[in-house]
Amino acid sequence: MDTALLPFRLKTKRQRRRLLIKDRDKQLFQIEQEYEKLRDIQRNEPEVPLEEPYQRGWIRCFELIPELKNSSKAQFYQEILDWINTSQWHYDKSFKQPRRGRSWHRFKFTKLPELQKIGSYYWNYKNKLSEDQRECFRRVEYWDEQLYKWRHYYEFEHQELFEIRVKPQMVTTVKLGDALLQQEIDFLNDCLFKGELSHRWQKLKGGYYKYWRSWYYIEKEKYVNPLKNKPLYLRVDVE
Repeated sequence: MDTALLPFRLKTKRQRRRLLIKDRDKQLFQIEQEYEKLRDIQRNEPEVPLEEPYQRGWIRCFELIPELKNSSKAQFYQEILDWINTSQWHYDKSFKQPRRGRSWHRFKFTKLPELQKIGSYYWNYKNKLSEDQRECFRRVEYWDEQLYKWRHYYEFEHQELFEIRVKPQMVTTVKLGDALLQQEIDFLNDCLFKGELSHRWQKLKGGYYKYWRSWYYIEKEKYVNPLKNKPLYLRVDVE
C-alpha cells in the first residue's frame, strides 16, 4: 500500500497557506541580501579625477587660527579638529536661506556650525585620540528628558583655537556610474520599500517604530525591579 496517499500525509489548507507565506518571506530576505551586495559594489566604485575641476557651492567649516597653523602643535590640534569638525554646504556664499510665505524679512541666516560633542559611547570605544589630546576635553553632564536620567558628553575646552571659514567647494573627482547596476538597485528598492510587500518586509525587520521602542521607551529608574528576569540562585533572600 502506498503510504504517500494516506490522509495524514496530506497538508491542510492552513499548512499550505503558511508554507507559501514562509517561502515569500525567504524570498524577501534574499532580495535584501542582493540589494546590499549591489549597494556595496556601487559604493566601492573607483573615483576618476576630472580634467577641469568645477565649483559646486560653498562650504563653511572650522579651521585652525593662523597663529596656530605655524606653531609646533599644529598637527596635535589638527587631529582633534578632524574628529570634532562639522561643515555646512550652501549654494550662496552669504549662507542666507529664503523665507517661505509672507514675511517682513526676505532672507534668514542659517545657524552657524558648532563643534561636535563626543558621546560616552564614542569616547570609550571608538576614540582614536591620545591621552594628551583627551585632556583637552571636559566632561559635561545634562539631564535627558526622554530617557529620564543623567547623561554626559565631552566637549573641546579651548574652542577659541578654531575659527569658522567659508571657502569654495571644488569637485575634483567623479564616480563612473553604471546604468545597468543602478537599474537593478532601483528595482530591488521598489520591491522592498515601495511595492505591495513593503509593509510585510517592515514587519519582518521589526516594524517602522522599532528604533523608537528600543531607545525611548525605557523604564524609569524608580520603577526598575532589581530581581526582574534573574534566576533563583541570584536573588537575595530577604528573610
